[in-house]
Order: sequence, then C-alpha cells, then structure tokens
Amino acid sequence: MRNPRLVLGAGASILAAFAGILLFSIGLAHLLAAGPGEVTGWVQAIGSIFAVVAGFGVAAYQVQKQREDVREEMRERARAAHKLAFQAYRLIGERLATALSRKDRKSGPASGAGQFDLKGYRTTEMVAAMREFDTGRPPTPLIESFVELRTRVFAINERISQLYEREDSQSPEDRVAAKALRYGKLESSVRVYARAGESYTALDAAARDHFGIESLGCAVPPAIATYGAPTEDAAPE
Repeated sequence: MRNPRLVLGAGASILAAFAGILLFSIGLAHLLAAGPGEVTGWVQAIGSIFAVVAGFGVAAYQVQKQREDVREEMRERARAAHKLAFQAYRLIGERLATALSRKDRKSGPASGAGQFDLKGYRTTEMVAAMREFDTGRPPTPLIESFVELRTRVFAINERISQLYEREDSQSPEDRVAAKALRYGKLESSVRVYARAGESYTALDAAARDHFGIESLGCAVPPAIATYGAPTEDAAPE
C-alpha cells in the first residue's frame, strides 16, 4: 500500500516542474518577440523563476526523504519487537508443553534436568530480553500487545520454574508424587498461555497491517491444545 503523503509529495513535484516548463515557454516566447533592450531583463526574470522552482523541488524532496526515513525507522523498531515477541511466545509454548508432558512425569528423579533445564534457560533469557526491551521502542500500534504478552510469558515461566524448584528440593520418593500432580497445577498457566496467544495474534496482525511485516505463525503445541482431555495414562483423581 502506497503512502498517501509520498504520493501527494510526488504530485506536488510534478506540478512544480510543469509550472516551471510553462513559465519558461511563456518567457521564451516573449523573449523572441522582444527587442534587444529587453533581453537582459527577460533572462533575469526567467532565471529567478527557475531558482524558485528549483528551491521548491529541493525542499519537497528533503521533506519526503525525512518522512520516509522516519517511516523506515518505525518499521525497523516494529520488526524487532515482532521477532522478539514471536520467539518468546514460541519458547514459552515449548517449555509449558514439556512441563505438561506425561512422559516427563514418569522420567528420572531430577525434574529439571537435561532438556528441561535447556528449555528453561532459553525461555528465561528471552523473557529477560523482553523485559529489557524499551517499551518506548515498539511503535504505538504494537505497544499494548507487546506489554501484555511480556507479562503473560513472564508469569508462565515463573510458575513452571517454581514447580521444578519445589520438586527438585524434595526427596526422590516425594518428587515422584509431586511430578504426578504437576499436570493439574499448571491449569492456570494453560489459561494464561491462551491469553498470551491472543496478545501475540494482535501484535502479529498490527505488524502486518501497519508496517507490512510478514506474519509469523506459531502453532499451539499438542500437549497444550489437548490439555484436560482424558487419556489412558492420565493420573487418577
């Protein structure tokens, strides 16, 4: 979609050029019809007209260039916020899905070991990056969704980390029982994740509609999408 201001600026430049050519033609016609004594005056008049037209054209170009520079800066800021939001939403989904995994509940004694620690570190780093990202940088259409997503991703990540820490602080026997209860304790996190998805969807649409940034879709992991559905290996009530 073209910028209306740039179109108007280009139109003004074309009109200015047309006016200059028209004035030059009129002046040339008078010059050819005039006597030798009037030539100098006509040359000065035509030169003044061209100077005015040239000055107008330069000013119009500078204004247009400044507007385009501002627009490009806003687009880059929007692109940075969009990419950061996408990565944060994707990583928190992966970590929450891992925490909900029923295989994880039956795995070894350390609930935060291996791949779980890795996902936790990556997600925590991304959350920190979102918190350090200046909220004045995202353009206005993205600010509200960005802040909402950041808050929800942080809440989910903190909840998962707390559960892992509590499980790891218990004895091996108690840890197995605690892990079996983790699935139910993450119900609120699943709800918050759904709201985070709404925030990301709004941000993604705003980045696309206002700045022409390509959408980045992020599918909900199966473990989250099917949360609460009865399964054969579900823990007894």
